[in-house]
Amino acid sequence: MRSGTCPAGKLPAMEKVTQGPPETPARRVAGIARVGARYGFGFVFGSRLLPRRRRRADTGRIGTRLRRSFEELGPTFVELGRFLATRRDLLPPDVAAELGRQSGAIRPVTFAEVRTLLERELGNTMERLFLSFDEGPARVGVFTQAHRAVLPGDRPALVVVNRPGIRRDLLAMRPVAELTRRRLGERLPLDPSVAVAEFAAHTVHRRDMYFAAQTVRRVRDLDGFELRVPDVYRGYSSGKCITF
Repeated sequence: MRSGTCPAGKLPAMEKVTQGPPETPARRVAGIARVGARYGFGFVFGSRLLPRRRRRADTGRIGTRLRRSFEELGPTFVELGRFLATRRDLLPPDVAAELGRQSGAIRPVTFAEVRTLLERELGNTMERLFLSFDEGPARVGVFTQAHRAVLPGDRPALVVVNRPGIRRDLLAMRPVAELTRRRLGERLPLDPSVAVAEFAAHTVHRRDMYFAAQTVRRVRDLDGFELRVPDVYRGYSSGKCITF
């Protein structure tokens, strides 16, 4: 077997998770406030959410500071910046251009987390579900992560799972957006609460694996469609994972 591949019956024991319990939306809001203060947006949050000792605010251009704060907050916020960058009809050109330059490393989800999700969603152990399963991801995205596997009957497969923490980020964005709207009001080029609601709907749609499966079936039924479309293994798919 290739390095990083787990043969049937020899899937590794659950990795020890050392980072502690998952971060709650409320704690995430506090983290957003701290990052925002470092980039000169502390006035939005007031003193309750910020530590007593504050770092000197970044005095660069607003678009640059906003982009850097999103990059520090992680992939979900980087994607929010890219989403906002498409609203060039409302945002100042320099702000939209900066948000369009969003970048940031995406840390892979640990195999322990992938294993937990799959066993919960598919109702069985990894040893019984797969003949082999690559621990290392074949692709890491903002919302999903893909792993190569082999199903019973020697059927090669690509298993795509939703990344954890996205829902927490979306829940944390809402009170921050509402607070920003109340504090800044008509001085903003767009309503942050509406923008976050639209982004949340966009994100939920992209992470809906049932919708992805329906789309694949519709494409396969098109007459004269020349691209090869993979089958979906329904018994290995759910709302949070899909297997091609």
